[in-house]
Amino acid sequence: LGPAGAAGLVAESRLGDLMAEAEVGDGVLLSAANAVHVLVARDIWSEEMYRLLLRRGVPLSALCKFKDGAELPGMLLPQHFSTKEATADRLDLVLGEEVKSTIKNTRLAGDLNTFLEACSVIKMKHGVKSYRCAQDIDFLLSGRLDPPAALGRDADPSTALL
Repeated sequence: LGPAGAAGLVAESRLGDLMAEAEVGDGVLLSAANAVHVLVARDIWSEEMYRLLLRRGVPLSALCKFKDGAELPGMLLPQHFSTKEATADRLDLVLGEEVKSTIKNTRLAGDLNTFLEACSVIKMKHGVKSYRCAQDIDFLLSGRLDPPAALGRDADPSTALL
């Protein structure tokens, strides 16, 4: 399933809405998951697609529920499913989009605190340190590694330390 198929997943539900049910393989059913959760669980990686979804407010950090009633933070799905493509290291490359979306779209400290709490839980309770947010919560706001020429040669890219 490539980016076009992944786009179809998004079409199955509105962007941030939870899907009623999604099969992710080997008989595993997610009873409440968003499009990002399904992509991770199915081990599908498209950096462009993840950036788009996260930028549009589909949170990886949200809880994902399994048909058997178990719940798991979305950031633990790569570890749970032993993914080869949609790994925590790759997801870390795009997770800043979720932070920017939260800041831009909700403008509520509570939503940002919920994200930070999810990061804390994956670090403290699950020992996962793959994500920068579990160690250092400093994200590029511009999404660019090189500062624009207009800022001058010695200018640093804008960041947010949460």
